[in-house]
Amino acid sequence: SKALIYGSQFADRVEQALPQFDAVTQERLIRVGDQGPGLEYESWLARGSSDEAVAPVNETDVLYLGYTSGTTGFPKGARVMNGSRMAHALMFCHEFRTTGRDRILINMPLFHSNALVFSNLTIYLGGSAVIMPRFEAERTLATIESYRTTTTSMVPTQYERILNLPETVKGKYDISSMKSFVCSSSPLHSQTRLAILDFFSRADLYEFYGSSEGGVVTLMLPEDHAKRPRSIGRAAFLQRVRLLDDDKKDVPLGEVGEIYSRGVMQFDGYYKMPEATHDSFHEGFFTAGDMAYMDDEGYYYLTDRKKDMIISGAENIYPVEIEQALTLHPKVIDAAVIGVPDPDWGEVPKAIVVCREGMQATEAEILEHCQANLAKFKCPKSVDFMDSLPRNPTGKILKRQLREKYWEGHDVRIA
Repeated sequence: SKALIYGSQFADRVEQALPQFDAVTQERLIRVGDQGPGLEYESWLARGSSDEAVAPVNETDVLYLGYTSGTTGFPKGARVMNGSRMAHALMFCHEFRTTGRDRILINMPLFHSNALVFSNLTIYLGGSAVIMPRFEAERTLATIESYRTTTTSMVPTQYERILNLPETVKGKYDISSMKSFVCSSSPLHSQTRLAILDFFSRADLYEFYGSSEGGVVTLMLPEDHAKRPRSIGRAAFLQRVRLLDDDKKDVPLGEVGEIYSRGVMQFDGYYKMPEATHDSFHEGFFTAGDMAYMDDEGYYYLTDRKKDMIISGAENIYPVEIEQALTLHPKVIDAAVIGVPDPDWGEVPKAIVVCREGMQATEAEILEHCQANLAKFKCPKSVDFMDSLPRNPTGKILKRQLREKYWEGHDVRIA
């Protein structure tokens, strides 16, 4: 790092991390607030030159490293270019009719690609961004009323938190300034979609499927909801989409294939990870490992994940890390983790455990072990016990078979 700007509420963490940042000196450490090491932001700003800075940049320069996770769950730095984010802005102007007059409510963590896309959008358009320090359901409605925001992008869990507020609370605020809402990052259940359309009745609802690396791949327009309620939409503006089989051949219409996309919103590969970059591309098309099929009108439908990642809220959770922690328990000989439906988070991790012969464990005991070894959001929310796990002839756990009974009857089923 060349510099670090931080909020004073993170002063303790910054002090702990300082030894790791050799290039960050007191002159390059800037705080927003009264407490903590470094220069206060306004004082630092006043020391700067009033001359306009001119930097030799172009569309292929890396704007930022957006850290995501791969098949192992370890972070990968996606090299996101200036041109990629400019293309996002062009797409939103074209599809969402966003202009410099819009006030965009940023309600996601700023490390999330969702927040980065929409905050950059306001810069490119000369618009306004209202950035919330953290998500709170009622505070979101109050902020809409206070700042007269016109659009926002949130994940299903956030919408559900707002919709679950008491009617007396929801009715207190004037949200008539909102002209559009965007939902992304995880699947939106049909009942939640209907509730959003009912409560925010004066605004349009857009949904998109994409990734930090590939950008917005497909887009569900407001007029599509009634006729294609389970679809993720058609290929977005500036995107080409293919569905490929295991031999990298295009699948026939209506058959399931792995989603590959290509367009100017695409990233420039993973930072210092050439093998991961190579494995994610085919003929210039990128894949995040999701599976889908396309109907005869060009609408796409997610069916499964090629990999077993769980999306809870908007957080990516990788079963392998949880499974490794589970097998550290002295009574556990085998374990599998799957995503199961949850009305609040979309899906949550469930542990399925096989105990060692002659031993028994309780759900509370397993959950306590996980809480001591994993980040809170990664901990299973429930535990089932089996005598053995179903496996194929090569020894791979048949997670699709494990998931069947938990997802039966649910309209969104991609875990």
